[in-house]
Amino acid sequence: MKSIGLVCSLLLVWSGVMSAQESGRIQFGPGGISISELAGQAAGTHPTVLAARERVTVAEGMRRQAGFRPNPQLEIDVSTTRAFDSQDEGERSIGLAQTFELGGKRKRRVEVADAAVEAARAEAADT
Repeated sequence: MKSIGLVCSLLLVWSGVMSAQESGRIQFGPGGISISELAGQAAGTHPTVLAARERVTVAEGMRRQAGFRPNPQLEIDVSTTRAFDSQDEGERSIGLAQTFELGGKRKRRVEVADAAVEAARAEAADT
C-alpha cells in the first residue's frame, strides 16, 4: 500500500515538473512562478549568500575603523596609603597620553582594509 502511494506521489511531482518545463512556470497558486524567479529567490535567501554579504559589511566596517586615529588615554591614580605614619594625605596623579602614528601606519592600515573589502566583495560575487 505504501508503494502505491509513493508511485502516485512521484507521478504527481513528475507531471508538475514536466508541465513546468513546457510552460516555464510552476503552478502552485494563481499565476504561478517562473523558474528564474524561483532561482532568484532561492539565491537571495541562501545562507552562503547571506554570509558572504555579511562578510562584506564587516570588512566595510573594519575599513571605516582603520581610518580613525587612536583615542587619547586619560589615567587617574589616587593613593591614600601613608608611609610610616606620616601626616601627608597620599599621592594623586593625572596623566594624559596620545599615540601619534608615524611612518604612514594609518595609510597602510587603510590600504590593507581596502584590499580586505575588495576581497570580500569578490567572494560575495562568486557565490
